[in-house]
Amino acid sequence: MNQLTRLSTPFLKALLYSYKVGPEEAVNRYNVVASEFMEIYSKYVSDLRSVSFRETLMGLLLGRGEAPEDIAELIVWRDFEHLVYKFFEAFGYDVLRNIRITGHRYEIDVLVRNLFGKFCLVVECKQWNKVLYRSNVEKIVNGLVSKARLIKKTGSWGCGSVIPIIVTLRRGYLRIYDGVPIVSINLLKELVKDLATLVYSGEVRII
Repeated sequence: MNQLTRLSTPFLKALLYSYKVGPEEAVNRYNVVASEFMEIYSKYVSDLRSVSFRETLMGLLLGRGEAPEDIAELIVWRDFEHLVYKFFEAFGYDVLRNIRITGHRYEIDVLVRNLFGKFCLVVECKQWNKVLYRSNVEKIVNGLVSKARLIKKTGSWGCGSVIPIIVTLRRGYLRIYDGVPIVSINLLKELVKDLATLVYSGEVRII
């Protein structure tokens, strides 16, 4: 860990990105010295297979003020939900992830509790970066609403009311589909700030 903290930000980014695209492309993107990077890469290549190690790299980059949407472009889809989790955690919310509901096949990517009062967010993380087709969006929104209803019904997480939202990688995207916000990670902070207003105006669905 101490050795990682001594790496410059471009080297940290290149190391994280190398898991997604390979070391050569990572070197080219961040214009780091190839020989120096390959020495670092050879040291950590086995560690990169570990989710917890990649999460450590993301945490270091977030701690240095790197924007979540920029980090999101460096990671594989399986790591995206951790990045969303860390976003909410950084703002002091009570956050859980990878919640399985007993007796059901559903899994909740991220659950944010006590947002305002007893409101909870049920968050679906989708690393979409392209055009979203209506049929796909409708299916995912309906599935997320079903998850939100189960979270409220079980009562196990202290959620008096539940708000489902979808967070995506696609930059600059914010849309409310059937009362469910679909928002890019770079606009997530603004959505959360305005969420109470959207809820009480009836634009966003409460379950």
